[in-house]
Amino acid sequence: MATTTTASSTSSQNEQDLRQMAILIYRIKSEQIFQSLWITYLKSGTGQLHINQIGPSVWPTQVQTIVKQANKAADNQNDACMTLVQERLDEFKTKIQQYEIQINNLKHRLQGNKEAIFRTIETFIQQNQENFRQKIEHKIKLVQYDYNDRALELEFLRQNPSEYCIKLYKHLYDARYKQDVTREELQLVNERITYYNKTSSKLHQQVSHPTFISTIINQDAQQQLYDQLTAAVEQAKVDMLNLYVKTADIQMKTYDKQYNKELDKMFIERKQKSLPIEQQLTSIMLNLLEKRADNKKERIKCVNQFKIHCLHSNSNH
Repeated sequence: MATTTTASSTSSQNEQDLRQMAILIYRIKSEQIFQSLWITYLKSGTGQLHINQIGPSVWPTQVQTIVKQANKAADNQNDACMTLVQERLDEFKTKIQQYEIQINNLKHRLQGNKEAIFRTIETFIQQNQENFRQKIEHKIKLVQYDYNDRALELEFLRQNPSEYCIKLYKHLYDARYKQDVTREELQLVNERITYYNKTSSKLHQQVSHPTFISTIINQDAQQQLYDQLTAAVEQAKVDMLNLYVKTADIQMKTYDKQYNKELDKMFIERKQKSLPIEQQLTSIMLNLLEKRADNKKERIKCVNQFKIHCLHSNSNH
């Protein structure tokens, strides 16, 4: 009897240890994922985001916002941001070390192949954190795009452009942005329409009968009305999306023409030398403009692709 009680107690203790180990592994992985984001913040703020290349210091908006919300008065904003990021990274490091010590203590009490048990739990946790990890990786990508945007803008300003050139640069950049964002939004809507068409039958099956329809005694009349209402709602959605696509397509072509017209005008003026040298964008300035616009376009595309990914991911759950 005593042997049975002891075995039962040991089994219960093992279950508690395994549960606690799973919690600790989950916390470690979560802290490590957040840590990777804040390491990216640090690299951006210290100009070390690109390997083997020191660039300008660009603190992400997220960091600057936290500093402002904390009302940290500092003569040097850079110092305030650096302090905040270092404090957060120290917190992550300390927590991870504490959790690892607790896990090692639990391992000593576990029976059987301890490492195999640990790896099994770790793999399970990682699989269940996949969506969270992808969201943080997406944020890291956006930090990189934002860093490149600011770095290219600063590089342009280092060319000592005149006030006229700065205004022209901003005007062309805005025109190109409108062109790109409309094109990418159009692509996003087309993706959503494709997704909707694939899932429309599934959605149709999930729609519940409105309360007033259930009061109709005749089952055939009830089903007929239900089908008509559902078809009308789905057709309205399709019509709305198609209208949006048509409008966006027209808008995109309009922005294309505007941007190309502005470029043609600028090149004609340069060729005819109708503008003073100080009012002309140099080849280097134009190259920087195109690089920054391309970077912005890729950022928009990255955001939209992640939206589509989330759409498909949610539909699979």
